[in-house]
Amino acid sequence: MEIDIITQGGAMDHFVWKDSFNIGVAEIDDQHRLFLDYVNDCYNAACRDSNRAVTDATIYDLKVYAVTHFRFEEGLMKEKGYPGLEEQVQQHRYFESQVAELEKANAEGNNRNIESLMHFLRGWFLKHILEYDQKLAEFLVSHKVSRSGASRRNPGHS
Repeated sequence: MEIDIITQGGAMDHFVWKDSFNIGVAEIDDQHRLFLDYVNDCYNAACRDSNRAVTDATIYDLKVYAVTHFRFEEGLMKEKGYPGLEEQVQQHRYFESQVAELEKANAEGNNRNIESLMHFLRGWFLKHILEYDQKLAEFLVSHKVSRSGASRRNPGHS
């Protein structure tokens, strides 16, 4: 599955959410849209300056996102008896470890560039959200699970 890319003047502008990305749980879908916003923020920053350092605010947003989203998603999977829970949890912890490494690098003055973060986030979106979370979606549909929820923008994210 691919992300559509809007072009402007021959250059990529940003990644676009498609309804086919929804897993059918409004709160999770809203959180995934927020994640795609982060990918777009990094992309736009990299377009301006690919060597720009990842900021502490960006790292904070990703940490808050991970805690909020992963715990909600894991709670739902546990509640519904999702057989892929352990694999999902392992992947979530991997993402969190990568964000922790970014934070450590920044604290030590070894800031990573925004372009490398954008590639990591884009890869996560393509592999985890569009593949593994789609398997979760199939499970939830087969178990007739659908919830509504409001979008949760992270503090510090504009």
